[in-house]
Amino acid sequence: MSKANPTRSFLIFAALFVLVVVSLTFWTINTPAAPTAMAQSATATPLTLASVQERWETMKTHTQHGMLTLDQRMEQMGQLITDSETLLASTPEAATRQAVAALVAEMMEAASQMTAEIEQMPVARQGQRGPMVSAMTGRMEAMMSAQPAMSMPASEPTKTAPAGHDMASMAGDADDGMEGMGHDMSPISSAGVSNATELTGSQPLTYTEDAGVKVFELTARPVRWAILDGSKPVTVTAWSYNGTVPGPMIRVTEGDQVRIVLTNELPDPTSIHWHGIPVPNAMDGVPPFTQAAVQPGESFVYEFTAPPAGSFMYHSHVETDKQIMIGLYAPFIVDPAEPAADAAADAPDVDVMWMISEWRVGPDGETYPAMPMAGSEPNYFTINGKAFPDTEPIVVQKGDRVRIRMAGIGQFLHPMHLHGMNFRIVAYDGVSLPPEQQIVRNTVPLAPGEIVDIEFIAENPGTWVFHCHILHHVTNDGAEPGGLIGVVQVVE
Repeated sequence: MSKANPTRSFLIFAALFVLVVVSLTFWTINTPAAPTAMAQSATATPLTLASVQERWETMKTHTQHGMLTLDQRMEQMGQLITDSETLLASTPEAATRQAVAALVAEMMEAASQMTAEIEQMPVARQGQRGPMVSAMTGRMEAMMSAQPAMSMPASEPTKTAPAGHDMASMAGDADDGMEGMGHDMSPISSAGVSNATELTGSQPLTYTEDAGVKVFELTARPVRWAILDGSKPVTVTAWSYNGTVPGPMIRVTEGDQVRIVLTNELPDPTSIHWHGIPVPNAMDGVPPFTQAAVQPGESFVYEFTAPPAGSFMYHSHVETDKQIMIGLYAPFIVDPAEPAADAAADAPDVDVMWMISEWRVGPDGETYPAMPMAGSEPNYFTINGKAFPDTEPIVVQKGDRVRIRMAGIGQFLHPMHLHGMNFRIVAYDGVSLPPEQQIVRNTVPLAPGEIVDIEFIAENPGTWVFHCHILHHVTNDGAEPGGLIGVVQVVE
């Protein structure tokens, strides 16, 4: 018997392999594919009025929660319009057609809001968004005019939103308070609110004495507060302590017995929390955990012993993302009882406290709580209740030792940068740092709720800016310079 030829065996094997592969490919191509999950869903869920309404409600909810970009909303609305057109072409029932009319009317209002949002964009970013929304609006108008049985249902006027952001979450009734979202996004009522009689916040609060106790009086009340004067004034409706933003500075000495009487003249309940101060639990001011909220027209007395020296603050602890953001905050400074042993740690030549916050003002002039959520972002930024150029300059002599205590009372991060000089970080959150832990920088991040004390020697004459380096924060409603710009003037 002759031996098998290896080359011939390999060729036979290769030919068989190719034949199998070709057969499998041909079978796969000619076999109907199983439907995908999306196709199965589309097959299982025929187009109905209920399905379109459900998708529209879902889109509105996602918009309210800031979960959709403008482009995503445009895409989803385009599909909803197509489905509405299909329903009208296949539905003779008057009730269904009327329901579609109501749906289309709501979508036309949403399209108007999209158009307003697009118009607030820089021209370079608008692209084809405007024409696309106009085309969708035209399709919806055609549906209305081409269907005699469809009359436009009466609707509430569209509420105006703050410029530059989609505020579809405000399209509901103003009195619903956005209860489903957990945030009150309605404008702050200015009805009957008078203009502030004081122009500057954070001023020292006088006190009386009662058997060795320092007694301070605070009244929480609304006020119209100017964050900008000049040729383009901006006035907000603020909730204040004693009529200013920030409220008055409480300054005491460590070990003092302190009593603060709060009277509430606001329309809502409130309280005071002593931020960073170790007070007795019943004095911490946090309803419902340590006290009941102070109701309108009522008073509450806080009493505690002043802690060791440091920089602190006080603020509301009721509806905090609303009440703090519209002005219920103020500085609290505790001075040392004895002069420091180290002269370098003694009182500086210039001592200033900045409270840094954010505001949201709509094109209608109404004040809205500024929040880090879509449609609620701030468009004004303030140092001690004023935006640049109305921030108060710090004027010092060459060689002065300057301390600036910075409190982040808002909800946004602010990296604060000083031009012309470096500084030492000497305290965090009311706790002094020993010299070996003090670091030298010219930029320091200020987080929400954080207090940072810095010091420097004013050795470089000139006018130096001290500003937030998130550069949108140095604008007034998008116009630069503005916002969080302070000025340090070193004179010889």
